[in-house]
Amino acid sequence: NGGINVGEYDVVLRLRNPNNYKWENTEDEVTTVVFEITQATTEITNLTINNWTYNEKANEPASNTNFGTVVYTYSTEENGEYIETVPTQAGTYYVKASVIGNENYTSTSITTTFTIEKKTIEVDLGSYVSNLTKVYDANTTVKFASNTSKAVTVSGVNGETLNITITGTYNNKNVGTGKAITLSGNFTGVTGGNAK
Repeated sequence: NGGINVGEYDVVLRLRNPNNYKWENTEDEVTTVVFEITQATTEITNLTINNWTYNEKANEPASNTNFGTVVYTYSTEENGEYIETVPTQAGTYYVKASVIGNENYTSTSITTTFTIEKKTIEVDLGSYVSNLTKVYDANTTVKFASNTSKAVTVSGVNGETLNITITGTYNNKNVGTGKAITLSGNFTGVTGGNAK
């Protein structure tokens, strides 16, 4: 009664030449021995997934296993709740490769991290500012009217509205006209988390 699943099985052995040979522990021509198949240990190796950029096609994870079928799930935390839905927002995530065991092999899982990079959006900041002036104050900070920053909105990757806070610095703190200015813009808000 041989088998391939976990359990105990009998092997019946019969002497081919009983006139010249015998079993050590019996005078019978036939003897039975028992062998056992025990539960195997499942291993998952080489779990990989490549990063991608927001609004691009998601990359699929890959791994190897000696038993079972690998299922992939995702989370924002290594020990957090994992779901099958692939994330779409920019950020760092964890992917878990899991095999559900049965009577023949054990359950196991491993994790690794990946990143959805922010999408680069080119914005001409200079088109949002003009006629910048200020009273000498011994620093290089640009004044937008009476403020040290200016809030503007631009169109995002999928046409969504992105908020940008513009700041600037003069090339030096001295009084003058036609001075060189360096402008910087930072995206703010939830949708701004997907752009840079």
